[in-house]
Amino acid sequence: MHLDHSKLIAYAIFGAIFLAILAFRLRRAMKSRPFNLKFIWVLPAIFVALSVMTLTALPPSGAEWLWIVLSLAVGCAIGWFNGRTITLSVDPASGAVTAKATPLAMLFIVGLVVIRYAMRAMMSAEATTYHLSPALIQNAFMALALGLFLTRAVEMGLRARRLKRQAAGAVFA
Repeated sequence: MHLDHSKLIAYAIFGAIFLAILAFRLRRAMKSRPFNLKFIWVLPAIFVALSVMTLTALPPSGAEWLWIVLSLAVGCAIGWFNGRTITLSVDPASGAVTAKATPLAMLFIVGLVVIRYAMRAMMSAEATTYHLSPALIQNAFMALALGLFLTRAVEMGLRARRLKRQAAGAVFA
């Protein structure tokens, strides 16, 4: 396989930008920040809307629904794991929940990005071999993202509520 010079430069630029953004996010994410339960549902709600629009614009048929359901299930498993990698705690003085990403959470995000690009390249190259339509590939990735963000929000929301109840119970005990 031979890559021309312009593709190598494009990959190098993309890699440099990705690493710069990752370094910024890692530094910022390692600090505790307020965790607001009211806004945890914003990103999943956006992905529900995007998923509905995508599935109605490019509706799957027959066995394609199996791929969509499998992608959703994988996304849910990944989302649950990702939610567990975020450290949540309750400030005893104010009772506010704070969130702090762990190094594992950041490695997890990097892994997801790498897997996404590898799968995208593989699926695009092998789509005709496996008789997969571009619409199915897009729908499957959307279902995976929906499962990830929705389950992550559920896991973190349940855990934050449980921590708040425990902290409130400890104050009155």
